[in-house]
Amino acid sequence: MNVLESSAAARQVAGAGGSGRSQGNRMGKDEFLKLLTTQMQAQDPLNPMDNTEFVAQLSQFTSLERLENMSQSIEAMAMSTSANTSAQMVSFIGKTIDARSDQISLDDAGNASPTRIDLHGDAYDVQVTITDSEGRVVRTIELGEQEAGEVDVDWDGLEDDGSPLPAGEYTISVKAESEEGESVGSDVYTARRVSGVSFQGGFPKLELEGDVEISLGDVNRVHED
Repeated sequence: MNVLESSAAARQVAGAGGSGRSQGNRMGKDEFLKLLTTQMQAQDPLNPMDNTEFVAQLSQFTSLERLENMSQSIEAMAMSTSANTSAQMVSFIGKTIDARSDQISLDDAGNASPTRIDLHGDAYDVQVTITDSEGRVVRTIELGEQEAGEVDVDWDGLEDDGSPLPAGEYTISVKAESEEGESVGSDVYTARRVSGVSFQGGFPKLELEGDVEISLGDVNRVHED
């Protein structure tokens, strides 16, 4: 009879209670140790527990102890990391950052938020498309051949026919191809001021002007005030 099979011993310990019992049907380390002790007390003196089996059960207990301690350490580390991340994100409030986002803002004066593309490779042809909130293409900008790296996007806030566009949020998309016609990856970054930090859902996010939310991993650059 071993610890995991000793139902009689389990009932005895259950009746005794104990703060170390884990929830549900899981066996906590205190409950495990009580069962092992009860089993040793109830064993037949003429037929004692085999040494090999006893060592194996002690090994199970040691493994359980280590797993619980590891779980507690990981939980404490996660809480510490979360607190440090939250404090770091709060320090961004009021600063201007380059954020990875497909949203570009146009103000009342017709000035677009500074925008750049980070090309992952050399491109033979680069085309930028800007659409409004209804998905209508309002401007197409041909950037032509570009080397890998950062490329500035200059948008004057005008539509393709030269008419001024209203202030608001627009979506920018990039189509880049190599000389062989293969797609070249890219990321778009726009400069925005951080207006706050949201903690909804347990995951902090930076709130940017224009009702845009991003994670800390989307921050590429922080500008001096």
